[in-house]
Amino acid sequence: MPPRSSRASGPLLLALGVGLAAAAFVWFGAQRVTPNGDARSDFDHLWFAARVLWSGGDPYAAIGPHAGAAFRFQWPLYYPLTTVVAVLPLAALPLPVARALFVAAPAALLTWQLARRSRWHPLGLLSYGVIDALGAAQWSVLTTAAALTPVAGGLLALKPQAALAWVLATLSPRLLRDVAIVGLALLAVSLWLDPAWIGRWLHAVSTATHVRPLIVRPLAWPLLLALSRWRRLDARVLLATALVPITPAPYELVPLLLVPRSRVQMLALVSCTWIAYAVQYQLVVHVAMARRVGVAQDALLALVLLPALVLVLRRPNVGAVPPWAADAAHWLRTRGRLPTAAP
Repeated sequence: MPPRSSRASGPLLLALGVGLAAAAFVWFGAQRVTPNGDARSDFDHLWFAARVLWSGGDPYAAIGPHAGAAFRFQWPLYYPLTTVVAVLPLAALPLPVARALFVAAPAALLTWQLARRSRWHPLGLLSYGVIDALGAAQWSVLTTAAALTPVAGGLLALKPQAALAWVLATLSPRLLRDVAIVGLALLAVSLWLDPAWIGRWLHAVSTATHVRPLIVRPLAWPLLLALSRWRRLDARVLLATALVPITPAPYELVPLLLVPRSRVQMLALVSCTWIAYAVQYQLVVHVAMARRVGVAQDALLALVLLPALVLVLRRPNVGAVPPWAADAAHWLRTRGRLPTAAP
């Protein structure tokens, strides 16, 4: 058996290594795509939005595909100004440095949390969902890491739909409290900087037709069977992923790393994410634009979420839940509104 100090330092060393590798991945990857470093990752337009806000401008007018936008991007700024406020400290840094920090720190934290669970959990970092999130400088690695780290839970307020999903999944009053505190603080600052931003933000998100709950697809309806395992965190994570509006992109699947319970299951999930990406890539280019979101959603459902559901349903309905949730379930069950499952 290895010394206790080596077992304790192993997750930390692995986390530092993955963080450095993630920083190098996004740094050199972005430079290869755009030699001047102005790659259009998801973080880039937030960094620009924070700079515009700091200079007293309107980020919602400055970013998007419209003519005259100072930062040409394929999408409008869908993020609330609270998220832009949170990015202000990184806006003081050059974009490549800020982007690398935004990717590296969450990657290291997620790795540390996974490595503390088991030696095989970090295999999930090989999933296409994680690779996609790192390459696009997306939020799902940060939000998953924050949800698994009690002292960092408030960071979920930076991505409201992720906060909703994780509050639903964890049923944690503490997490809800932390998200509310951070969210209200960011809201106060954002309204102080720009009292009228909410209307412009709502107008922008009204055009986000690609952001939908997976549950609107008939193929997702079997995921409601996860309610029969409501005491399990993995079941609630799976259900929350289906209920909260998300894009049909593999990077949204990072929370599903909590579903596997063995090395074989983790490797199977990792393989499913890569197959789903390949299928999405092949199918989406051959269908009309109006159908692409649905086709992409169905690929994720059939190849990743439904296999994960099979794993969850094979497990007993046992797990720690807050007392209020147990009382609410008892109240619903006595009135015949909640499915029962043998433990």
